Formats: sequence, structure tokens, C-alpha cells
Amino acid sequence: MKTFTFLSAAILCTVCLSFGQTGKFIPAKETGPRFVEGQITVKLKPGTGEFQRQTGDVHFGIKSLDEKVVDFEVFELDKRFRYNPSKLRSDVPDLSRIYKLSFPAGFPVREVAEAFSSDPNVEYAEPVPTGHVLEVPDDVLYEQLQHLPQIFALQAWDIHKGENGAEEIIIAIIDTGVDWDHIDLQSNVWQNLAEDADGDGHTLEFNGIQWILDPGDLNGIDNDFNGFPDDLIGWNFITNNGNPNPIPGNPVGNHGTHCAGISNGATNNGTGIASISWNLTLMPVCADQNNTLEYGWDGIIYAAENGADIISNSWGGFLYSIASQEVIDYATGLGSIVVAAAGNNNNDDVHYPSSYLGVISVASVSVDDTKAAYSSFGPGVDISAPGGGLEGGILSTLPGNNYGLSSGTSMATPLVAGCFGLLKSYHPAWSNEQLINQLLGTADDIDTLNPGYAYQLGTGRVNAFRLLSEENVILPQILKLELFSMNVDDANGNQINEPGEEVILNPTFRNFVQYAGDDQVIVTLSTEDEYITILNDTAIVDIPPDGFFTIENQFRFLVSEDATSHFAGFTITFDGDAEIVTGGEQFVEVLVAPSGIFVFEGEPNERDYSGTYIKGVFDQLGIPYTYSNTYPATLQGFDNVFLSHANFGETLSEGTIPTEEHTMICQEFLENGGNLYIEAGGMFTGMQYLGYPNYAAMKQLFGVSSNQIVMIEHSLDSLIGSESSAFEGIEFNNSTQLYNWYIDKLTPVEDAIVPFYEYNYGNVSIMFDGAATYGHKAFYFGYSLAELVDTDPVNSKNNVLLKVLDFFEILPENYVLANFIADKKVGGIPLDVNFSDLSLTDPAHPALSWQWDFNNDGTIDSQDQHPAWTYYDPGTYDVRLIVSNELESDTLVKEGFIGINTGYLVYEGVAGGDAYSGSFIRDYLLEHVYTVTYRNNLPESLEGFSAAFLSFGNYESGYTVMDAVMAKTIGDYLESGGYIYLEGGDALGYDQAENDHLLEMFGIASATDGTNNPIDSLKGQAGTLAEDLLFTGSQQSSVAYIDRYVPIDDAGAAFVEKDYGIVAVQHSLPGAHRTFCFSYALAELEDGENPDTREELLQRILNFFDIYTGAPPVNKLRDGCLNIYPNPATGQITISGPGSADCFINTLYTLTGQVVMEMQICGPEAQLDISVLPRGVYFVHLQNDTTVHVGKFVKQ
Repeated sequence: MKTFTFLSAAILCTVCLSFGQTGKFIPAKETGPRFVEGQITVKLKPGTGEFQRQTGDVHFGIKSLDEKVVDFEVFELDKRFRYNPSKLRSDVPDLSRIYKLSFPAGFPVREVAEAFSSDPNVEYAEPVPTGHVLEVPDDVLYEQLQHLPQIFALQAWDIHKGENGAEEIIIAIIDTGVDWDHIDLQSNVWQNLAEDADGDGHTLEFNGIQWILDPGDLNGIDNDFNGFPDDLIGWNFITNNGNPNPIPGNPVGNHGTHCAGISNGATNNGTGIASISWNLTLMPVCADQNNTLEYGWDGIIYAAENGADIISNSWGGFLYSIASQEVIDYATGLGSIVVAAAGNNNNDDVHYPSSYLGVISVASVSVDDTKAAYSSFGPGVDISAPGGGLEGGILSTLPGNNYGLSSGTSMATPLVAGCFGLLKSYHPAWSNEQLINQLLGTADDIDTLNPGYAYQLGTGRVNAFRLLSEENVILPQILKLELFSMNVDDANGNQINEPGEEVILNPTFRNFVQYAGDDQVIVTLSTEDEYITILNDTAIVDIPPDGFFTIENQFRFLVSEDATSHFAGFTITFDGDAEIVTGGEQFVEVLVAPSGIFVFEGEPNERDYSGTYIKGVFDQLGIPYTYSNTYPATLQGFDNVFLSHANFGETLSEGTIPTEEHTMICQEFLENGGNLYIEAGGMFTGMQYLGYPNYAAMKQLFGVSSNQIVMIEHSLDSLIGSESSAFEGIEFNNSTQLYNWYIDKLTPVEDAIVPFYEYNYGNVSIMFDGAATYGHKAFYFGYSLAELVDTDPVNSKNNVLLKVLDFFEILPENYVLANFIADKKVGGIPLDVNFSDLSLTDPAHPALSWQWDFNNDGTIDSQDQHPAWTYYDPGTYDVRLIVSNELESDTLVKEGFIGINTGYLVYEGVAGGDAYSGSFIRDYLLEHVYTVTYRNNLPESLEGFSAAFLSFGNYESGYTVMDAVMAKTIGDYLESGGYIYLEGGDALGYDQAENDHLLEMFGIASATDGTNNPIDSLKGQAGTLAEDLLFTGSQQSSVAYIDRYVPIDDAGAAFVEKDYGIVAVQHSLPGAHRTFCFSYALAELEDGENPDTREELLQRILNFFDIYTGAPPVNKLRDGCLNIYPNPATGQITISGPGSADCFINTLYTLTGQVVMEMQICGPEAQLDISVLPRGVYFVHLQNDTTVHVGKFVKQ
């Protein structure tokens, strides 16, 4: 029996939130957690004993535990959490049995946890998770508190103000500390009168200069017996004292103070900001010093034990922890409502603590109630609140009596916490269930404003007025379900769902709705798979509110005797009284009848992965395989396995990181004699760093003696096949791989072979024949095979793969494997292409014939082995090659292999994306009958395009990074005299800020990453195409980090945003390239009176690129004004028709408006030599001071 959990990738991989050189917060796609090195959590079973803190010589007095203490050199035993023993009850988790063990950081954390977890005296053992604050910081200050009117705070305060409540309501901020003596916070700070040693009725005093902790109460004694001496106003877990100020030097030290101002800022005091709770009590807790929130869970316990009604947590991570769930259960059991940020990752990944049972998860919306671009979403979100977006951020308190703007779910969370506090102040007798139902049930529905996010932003945006004014609130009885894990139990228990075998599916689901469940729900299992017979398709379950439920031993199916290896698809359908808005029908796949070859690819056909390439070669060779983007529960049953994980990137946010479970599956497969090829840059480094318990075993199975952890990026530049190996003589000097971080440097054991080493770097591949041990074969490659750049048949990725197949003894006899390359694949008309045959065949049967079809139209165009071909017409061409020997043939079609550029390129990083203009520009050009190529991926060459319009978006709205490859493509085009319009808030000032050569071609001396800046006065500058234009607003949803430019001397500052800087630069070189770069999205500008319109600006840019000096749109052509003959023509044309002896300027244009010929002609008739022109349609444009005549002809 094998259980696989769909959270495993998030649970077992690490990531750090990073700050760029300019201080930009980059919430990279967080695919995994971090945990504390040198520590684990251990919960002992009841009756094991009570242990006090021990350091140095640690003893449990229990043999099995003490042996592990010695094995892992444990030097400290202590309680995992600080808690008040008097608060322990039978109905809340027993925190007294949870301990923290400390040991040298050299021991892998997971290995230590695994060892203690196996001890019979231990209930569970696990790493100690860390979290990160969830702010998107920004230092721009605006005089606004738009979040309060957005939630109808004024109307709510007409009903009730927090300070008027009958009972003190306490909101705890568990964060980076709070500058509690801030002028706009101090009056609301909690005073723990149980520590009022001098009995003067307060624990804070004003000394004539500032507020201080009451000296008369600072006696070093724990007067209230809560375990925290002198905690007069809260606690600081970093300094271990009662002053919860931020820790100096913490890079996110302002975060807690900012959150506190949103929930508890002093209101109606004539100073600074106001808060929704209107002067409720603030309990500050400092739990962080370096953005790890290691003590966040201790902070929650402290707050709950000391009477916090609401606990606000604007932080989190991706590691599920049993102990952390118990902390939540403990806090809610003591009566606290726990609120947490959903995350700033713009995805629906599971996030903690917001996804724990019993926690209110908060998403963020912008000022117009649309989802904030950064905000996470999903069925686990309970409520949304303003967190900063279009308006630039939420204004709140900062240390040192300062104020500032910040954006994030971090800001939305304390706003919801303040609303909870306000409600509890108004209804102090209500239960927490009543309070939660009231807040969720009175939110404003915003689903219609957020297409695509229905039921993904909770019940809506919180409404403080409805919160207090509405009675008898009825919440919709809906369910939001999601598959959590799947237990697959086969009849013989070998984990292989074999032909003829009965299998049981035991799925576990989560209902995310806090307030609604359903009983006696009918669940059905169905399939359309012809090899599956369902034996029992129905189950009846009770679905709890905000909880998990499992369907056990009810769904049974039979695998057909003649089933072949494949993933069988099943649909699980729920039918109950409550409406199921998400997850009512869920699709799952189960591997059945595994045999032969399995190919795994973390993402289908994506860059840096090789699975699609490998299965394509198998198709050519006629080798059957099973392909999937999901790991099966076991690889048993397969003989050969190919796994492609790609590279993980600098922040571990790319690729598919092999989880501990993945590596265990691989280990099992190899130890049962399987053959395994795996590519995953940095796999061994990752296993070592993450402390996988099978790290040593996997090294042994791959023949690795040691690996060096390399914390740099190294792009392949000289990959050499090792001497005396099957790969000797193979060399690659280039790769198209995007990410090349942490590439393993490997040292082989004596019997292992190094297939490839990277010159001046080290061994990056290893192969091992385990005939003497498990009878397995293993091949590891640190780079992506699919991204290697072929140069000839020997130095080709196909040759490498064939040798791997030969190593695994599965290379077919008499094989023919067609392949080819070209010296160029993209360009303008005419495009001369030289093709090179790279086909490989069985050496005993060499290739004898080649048949080429250069446009895949069914006609053989050449039978040369290495032919040349010229393309005269624009378009994209498939190329077909048929290679034969005397026994076999193989056909390869490379779709879209040749691209002939013409007209205008419009590139838009995200199709129709927010803060992008590509669709707007494309539509405008098409309306005026120009040839447009619209792409969402930048072509590898822009040669042949008359001009290019490139839109990269804005950072907080799903922007597209201009990487080094794009920058080179753009630079090459400009160097050849191209015209480019480029827009984006980060493309030049952040992505390519150090690329001086590229900046200079755009007329920029320097570009800097700016700040949040909505448009309010965008003024065109004299002497540029923008002269006299003025825009005073924009619909751009995100205006974060708007680039600012400093032009070079011969470039022009085209637009200046008032009080901000230069945001557009126009540049041209006579007879060379022309550029216009813009930090905002042209399409999002708000039109004013003529000429202050988007179309006018675009027309001027087009004129700057000589586009509107070409032929008028077709609907304005005056056919018949000119007589052009012969038409079509090949060598010469005659133009007649004006009927006068006047002189005209005669200009010939392509369909795209490109000038190809210009001269003066006089008289009623003239001849033109057009023999040098490429084939196509041309316009003739005759113009003098009074008359314009237009005609067209076709050149053959």
C-alpha cells in the first residue's frame, strides 16, 4: 500500500524570498519551504516522561532515544513552545509533550527527524518550519487611506466604535516587532496589569520625553505566572524580554509596525492615520529577526494564553507541520480567532498558516475590488480585503513616528483582524463561530469583478458596515473541495496495479468552507477507460466544515487482463444537498499495468525539460512508452525509466524539484534492478542540502563517491565526452538551457563512468552499472539533453540518447533516426537556407537516400544529403525529411521550422494581459491593412520585420522578464537598423539595467528601477514625437517599480511624469535604427481631449517609424488613377495615367509601408526597372504639391 500526497513538492523543497539589488521584493514562484537547520520537533507519546531543558549531555533515560541522541550529537533538549501549563486542558492539544532537539547543523535535518520518528516512544518528529513576511514593500507616500472607505468604515463607525465597547478586545500582531511607542500606536498598546508590580494601574509611563516601560514594574519577576517575566506590554522572542520592538538590522523590520497601524492605529487623535478597529487594544509580539518567523508559533501561543481575542499573522511558508496545526488548535481552543495572509504568489498553492484548519485565510484586492496582481487565491481563501494595488499601497505606521505605503496580503490581514475586533467589541457575548459567520456572510460579492476567480477570493471583500448592521445573516450552503492525497491499495500489496488485479482507491479530500458541511453525500467513481471495470462505484460520506474526509475501502476496480501500460483516468463526482462550487467533479489518474519504458516530464514540453524530446525519439524508433507529468506511486513494473526535472533556478522556483518521496521511489526502482536515466541540475546537491535520508543510498546507486555543492550558475560552454567512455569524441559548445544553477560536480566511485565533463568546471554526468549489487543501471545528467545545440551527427543529442539506450540494452536493431539542422531558421525575404543532415543509422546499415520537402506540401524538393533552398514568400514552413537504408526508413517533420519575417512584429508577453499593449497595437495595425505577425514568444531573430512592437507588462501584473536571450535578439535587430517600440515597467531599468550596450541603442545612459507611480501628469516633451501630449490618468492595474531613464545626449526625453522623472525616451540614428521606449502601457492610458489620445500617440510612433508615410489603407486607394503594365511583371513596368507633363515624386512601397524605391518622374508615362525587387505586391505612390495618385502591381 502506497500513499502519495499532492502537497509533497511544496513540503519538501526550499525557497528563499529574495530582494533584488534595488530592494525590490520578488515573491518568486515559491515551490517549497525552508526549515531551521540543526533542529527538529519531537512529540513524545503519553507516559514517556516529563523533561526539563538540558544542554551539553542530553539524556532521556530511555535507551532507544538516548542512542539517537548520541548518534546525532544532540546537545540541547527543550520545550518546543513556551506555554502556560495552567492553560492546558483535555480538549486542546497537549503542548507539554512537544520538544525541540538541537544538534550540529552538519546532520541532515530530515535524516534526524526520520530516525526519531521511527522510535516507539515518539508520536511524531519533523523539521522546524520557517515562514516569511508577506509584504510587497514600497516607500512612496500618498495622502490617502482608501482602504477604509472601500470597506465602508465611516458607515460602520456610525453604528459602533471599538473604544466604546463594554469589554477590552485585544488584537495580537505576531510579526517582526512593533515600534510600540509610535505616536499613532502607543495609546492603544496592551498593558498587562497582572505585571503591575507597583500597583499604579499602568505598565507604561511617559517620562516627559517619551513613553517607556514602567520602571516600577520591571522587577525580573513573573508576577502573573505565565512564564514571561516583565511582559508588561507583550513579548520579544528574539531578545527574550518584554520589549517587543523590531530587531535592528532586520531587512523587514518595518513590517510589524505597518501591520499594527492597519489594525490598531490610534484613531480620532488628530495625528497620522486611522484604523478600522477604532482604538482597540494592540498586543505586540516580536517573533522574527531575519525574515524566517522562527518564533511565529510561540507568538501565537503567547497571544492566545494571554487573552488575545484576534491573532493576526502576515507571514507564512509552504511546509505543513503537525506541531503547527496543533498550535492553531490550541489557540482556537483557548478562544482566539486566528487570521493569516493567503500569500503573495499569484497562484492557488497551499500556504501555511493560512491553510491550516481553523485559520481565516485572507486574500488581497485592489482599490477597485479586483484581485491584487500579487495575491494568492484558491478554494482555501475565506475572505478578501484591500491590501494595496492600483492606488499604490496601504498607508500605515512605520518605526520612528513615520508613515509609508506597503502592499500585500500582509496588509489585508490586519485589516480583517481589525474588523473581527470591531465586531467582537460590538457583540462581546457572541461565540467565535458567530463572529466568523457574520464577517464571512456580510462580505460584498466581488466574483463578477474578477472573472476566472469565482469562489477563489472567499465570500468577497469585507464590508464593515454590513458587518455591524445586518442581522440573521444566512451564509450560502456551499462546499469547496480539493483532493488532498490518494491511497492506492492493490490486492497483492506489491504496489503494482497489474493486469487482472483488483485495486482500491482511498482518496482524502479537504473542504475549505469554514461554516458549511454536508451529510450523506453520494460520491461516485466513473471511468471511460476500456481496460478498467469498476466493481464498486458509490460511497456515502459526511463532509465536515473546514476539514478532511477520506473515502476508505469503497471505490474498487478491476484491471483488465489485456491492459497495457497507461494511466487510467477516473472521475470522482459528489452529489449532496449543499452546492459544491469547486471540486464537485475531480479527475484523477492511476497507473495500471506498468511495463516497458516510463517517461516523466515535470512540465509538458517546456523549456529545460527533455521528456517531450525523448518520447519524440522513441516515436521515431518505434519504441513504446508510457508518458506522464506526474510521478506514479511506484516505478515497479517498468524496466527502463527516463525522468526529466529540469533546473531549479537561483531561487528554486523553476523546474520540478525531486521531492524526498520522488527519490525514495527512484531508490526502490533501482534496488529492484531497474534502469534509470534522470536529468535534474543539482539533484545530489539538493538531496544533501535538504537532508534527504536516502542521500547516501542514492549516491551509491548512481556510483557517486562525493558531490560538491556549488552555489553558482554555470552555463554549458564546453561539454566534453570523456576518454575511454562510449561518449568519447562528442562535444557540445552551446545549449539553449535557460537556468543553469547548482550543477552538481561529481566524483565517481571506482567502477562508475563519467560520460561528460564540463571544461574548467567538473564532472556533470555519471553512469553506473550495478550488476554486482542490484543488477540496475543508472545514468545522471546535470544539464538538459533537449537543450543541447547540435552541430553534426556525432555532436548531437540524438547520438547521446542512442548511446544511453545502448547502455540500457534497448537500442533497436537496424534503426534509422532522421534528423537535420539549418544554418538559419528565421529571416526576411529572400531567405537562403543551407540544410545539414544529422541522421543516424545502425552502423551496419548506413543511410542510402534522403528526400526533402521544404514546405511539407507533399512534393519532394531535393534528394541531396545536405541541400540548400531559398524561400521567397512570407510565412511559417514545416520541413519534412525521409531517410532510408536498405531495411528501414524514418520520417521527421519539424513543424514551423522555417519562419520568413515580413511586415510588423507585435510581441506581447501575455496575450491580452493586464498592463500590456500588444493586442491594442496589433488590432490598430490590422485595421489599417498592414501585415502583422503577433507572437507571445519572441522569435529567435527579428530580421525581415520592418518594425517591432514589444510589450513586457508590469511587475505586479504578470510581467514578462526580458532575459539575456531576448536582449541579444533585440540588440542584433537594432544593430542591423531595425525599428523598435518597447514598453514595460522593468524591462530596461531592472531586467537589463546592467546591459550598457543595449541601453545605449535605446538612447539611454542609465535606467533605474523605480517605485509605485500612478500616472497623474504625463507630459510630452518639446522636440519629440510626444510634444504637446498630456495624459492625466491610466487604467493600468499595476504601476509598481516604473523604470526611470536618463537619456544620452543625442536622444530625447519623450515623456516626463510630474514629480517622478523621465519615463519615455526617443532615439534615432541617421540611416540606422530607431527606438521608442516607454515605462507604462500605451494601451492603458486614459484618453483626453484630442490630441491627448492613445491612437494619436501610436500614430506618431508609427510616423516616427516611417509607417504612415507609406501607401494609404486599401479602403482609400483610388484604383484606376494609374495604369501600370504589364501587371504582374518580372523585369520592367510602365506607369501612365496622370495625363499631364507635371513632375511627381514616385515612391514604391511594400505592403508593410517599407520604401524600396524613390525617384522623380515627369510627363505622362515612365518606365521602372523592378528586376531587383523580391516577389510580392507593391504600391506606386505619385505625389506633387497638389495631387496624389496611387496604384499597385505584382512582382513575380
